[in-house]
Amino acid sequence: MTAPSHLSNELAAFMQQRPSLLAEHGTGKFALFIGGMFQGAFADRVEALKKGYTQGGDGHFLVRKITEQDELVHLASPITSLR
Repeated sequence: MTAPSHLSNELAAFMQQRPSLLAEHGTGKFALFIGGMFQGAFADRVEALKKGYTQGGDGHFLVRKITEQDELVHLASPITSLR
């Protein structure tokens, strides 16, 4: 998975720590990483985002759902045809 360069440290930390996050917190919680450092696991994405905004410093932080594998997100476009 490719991440924006300003989140590469956070994503690398999440990927490296995923096994321990799963063991300690299980699946379904949201992990917060700031500056490549794990800041906590939250039951709710909004709570993790709030914490990230208040402690994020330069504004760069990552919130990822703790899962065994990355989840695909399917987005539908309201544009069905460009013709």
